[in-house]
Amino acid sequence: MKLTFLFLTICFLQVSAAGVAQSVSLSVKSCRIDSVFSVVKKQTGFVFFCSADIIKETKPVSIDARNMELNKFLDKLFSALPLKYSIKNKTIIVSRKTSVALLEREEPSAELDARPAPPIDSFPPIMGLVRGRDGRPLAGASVLIKGSKKGASTDPSGKFMIEANPGQILVISYIGYKTTEVRVRPYVDLLDIVMTADDENIQEVVINTGIIKKDKASFTGAATVYTGAQLKTVGNRNVLESLRTLDPAFIKVENNLQGSNPNNMPSFEIRGQTTINTNTLNEQFSQDPNQPLFILDGFETTLQIIYDLDMNRVASITILKDAASTALYGSKAANGVVVVETKRPVPGRLQVSYNADMTFEIPDLSSYNLMNAAEKLEYERLHGFWYDSTGPARWRNEEKYNERLAEVKRGVNTYWLSDPLRTGLSHRHSLQFSGGNNDLMFNAALSLGRQLGVMKGSQRETWGGNIGISYRKGKLNLNNMLSLSGGKANESPYGSFSAFAQATPYYRRTTPGGAVEKYLDYDPFVVNPLYDASFFSINETKPFSFFNNLDAVYNLSARFRIQSGIQVAKGTAKTVSFIPPEHSLFDNADLQQKGSYTQTNSETYAYRVYLMFSYGEMIGKHQLSATVRGDIAEENGESRGFTAVGFPYGLMVILFTPLAIRLLAHQRLLLPKTGARGSWRVSTMPGTGVLYLMRCTAWMERVCLVRTMYSSLLFRAALAGTFTRKHL
Repeated sequence: MKLTFLFLTICFLQVSAAGVAQSVSLSVKSCRIDSVFSVVKKQTGFVFFCSADIIKETKPVSIDARNMELNKFLDKLFSALPLKYSIKNKTIIVSRKTSVALLEREEPSAELDARPAPPIDSFPPIMGLVRGRDGRPLAGASVLIKGSKKGASTDPSGKFMIEANPGQILVISYIGYKTTEVRVRPYVDLLDIVMTADDENIQEVVINTGIIKKDKASFTGAATVYTGAQLKTVGNRNVLESLRTLDPAFIKVENNLQGSNPNNMPSFEIRGQTTINTNTLNEQFSQDPNQPLFILDGFETTLQIIYDLDMNRVASITILKDAASTALYGSKAANGVVVVETKRPVPGRLQVSYNADMTFEIPDLSSYNLMNAAEKLEYERLHGFWYDSTGPARWRNEEKYNERLAEVKRGVNTYWLSDPLRTGLSHRHSLQFSGGNNDLMFNAALSLGRQLGVMKGSQRETWGGNIGISYRKGKLNLNNMLSLSGGKANESPYGSFSAFAQATPYYRRTTPGGAVEKYLDYDPFVVNPLYDASFFSINETKPFSFFNNLDAVYNLSARFRIQSGIQVAKGTAKTVSFIPPEHSLFDNADLQQKGSYTQTNSETYAYRVYLMFSYGEMIGKHQLSATVRGDIAEENGESRGFTAVGFPYGLMVILFTPLAIRLLAHQRLLLPKTGARGSWRVSTMPGTGVLYLMRCTAWMERVCLVRTMYSSLLFRAALAGTFTRKHL
């Protein structure tokens, strides 16, 4: 053992001696000093650092050296020059013999301060080198003159140049290092600044790929990590909106047709779009094929779950941007991967926290430069709209023009754009609990949110709850996360905003009595965009999702670890749409085809299981790691729906509960099925005016149509409807 120690010591001493005893061979006459520096750099690897003025002012040099040590070579080189040098690690700092270098913020002597300072204009620019504690130059360090906006930044070799006067203070800052201040002294034109590491604020950046966690220094792919606190700093709407603000590579594809509709799921991209026609793919997979892969706590998830995720639950988000992610997830990660990690239970006393967020959405119509009533009418006149006919039609057009002109003179100038809009108020509430000891820990959270769209009637309500339990005992670590979420989405009954943008301003919204008429003009027919919203209609979706993640980690030894997990997930969505027969959509439809009721129920069920073996070991300064993982996944989906058309005027739709259905059945109101399969007969409850329609099947909701009676007359009308069931 002693012999081995002695041998290693001798080897280290030899290597150290070889590092100092660099040799230089050079023979030149009347050569520029910067050319000599370049030759020395190629032979020894040492970098020269000096100001440009020194290079210009130094006369050509002549030197002859054969395998001369670097220190002796530099002594011989600068012996006949008004220059001196110092060596810091692999950097040779060259300065004038009359100047004093300030190394590591050393205070200058009193003799130096006592020397008379030359005029301010005669001071040359200050040059400096910024290095870390390991001696390596820091590229991109910020150098500012305190109290001013004047500054500079270091180049890739850690050098900077700045014009500063004696007495001014340079403030140097760099991420991971404490801010350093250096006072500029007379006769000091070259600074060597060594930054002090800020160990308290340095946090190890860990890349969470959703499968393994690696230190950023050892991760070869392109990835960016953002903490939950960073996401909340830039916004509180949802995690994806904050993520697009922080990372320019995470792009939200704006949908101008949907605008700020809270029920529209946005599209996001990381690695651009495919050139393949995606219409068929959208229909087959019900999602954007350009969309990145979303991972939540190690398992694949959907865009809607991430979109509705409570920001207070998020611990970090990692974006995997390059093709290295396909090595982990295969071809489905070709568009990038967004890995979301939620907060895990932590030991300690019971902690309760409550968060409330509120946002306002105010419609901005300043970009709409539309014509007013007078301008629109004059434009139509100049365009010949009112004079392009001959005979009696021309006189009729002139009469209509005069009617419109009279309305404009009366002050009619309807601003249709603001009619379907409002100020949207959104709020979200979150209540969190956490506690436990070192062996058993738990956390739970409840969230409730409501987002009102700027279109009247559009809104999105969400709720969620989760509970996580973590158990540690010896080499075993168990984690279970149960999550429930749901909500309700309502679309605006005002339809498309473009209908209001295209409405003509010389029409009145309502009649003098305040009634909203269907048509603004009858020749030709011009539909009032406010008419359809005045009737009762339904367009809502109620989603629900549930998943449970269970994963276990067992450390076989200090090097080997086995990890396994299973996820069970289920999602449902119920969409109901009722369009009354008075709607302008049915203007050209047959009487028996006016009005429609559509209901769609969809269900998804999935499970995923994985098993992973990991090996890791430190060999000296090197790290060796290997991971083998296998996954099994299955996902099933089913969608069922029906559509009923043909409704009488003045109807309201009520979805009955099973209790109400049983009550109706008790009164013997059920109708037998008649005709071919899919054909149904609709009749009324005698003396009440209630139309009813039922089918005793498990998959179809029972629907009752109630007509408001305005008199005591018996309503005995019958209506035939057609129902179709679709399996998707």
